[in-house]
Amino acid sequence: DTAQYYAGTWLGRRRLAPVVSPKKSVEGAAGGFAGGVAVMVIGGRSVLPELGAGWLLLWARKMTRQLDADLR
Repeated sequence: DTAQYYAGTWLGRRRLAPVVSPKKSVEGAAGGFAGGVAVMVIGGRSVLPELGAGWLLLWARKMTRQLDADLR
């Protein structure tokens, strides 16, 4: 959420869903997704070593569901 906030504040130009969430931007959503993936790339191996490369797919799914939940 922190990466999403700062990316949206600094780079946000295009609104993602102005009726549902007027301040949420496409750039903020992309920044949050990229920030979440970066956290898992850095720390995921130590937290979930048994998942191998599958941990990144699980995290991407989680990030997508989080954005969907924010917009509902």
